[in-house]
Amino acid sequence: MTPLHQVASEGSSPPAAATLQVTRTALTWTGPAPSSDVLDIEIDGTRVWSTRLPAATRRGRRRLEWPRALRPHVGGRGR
Repeated sequence: MTPLHQVASEGSSPPAAATLQVTRTALTWTGPAPSSDVLDIEIDGTRVWSTRLPAATRRGRRRLEWPRALRPHVGGRGR
């Protein structure tokens, strides 16, 4: 899993211990919940999507599927 750098809720930053995995179908991450229940997804500093924070599993893992309209555009690499 990749360190979580850019997934943050409005007005807060994710904790350093959070981890993120991005695939063509979903974002999956672990770590403490942000202070807001709204999540802004940014790519290269541009907000591409805002949504409600999904519920976590018992192990603290959250999964958020990409909207169908964005799926054809999800690909490539990031850091």
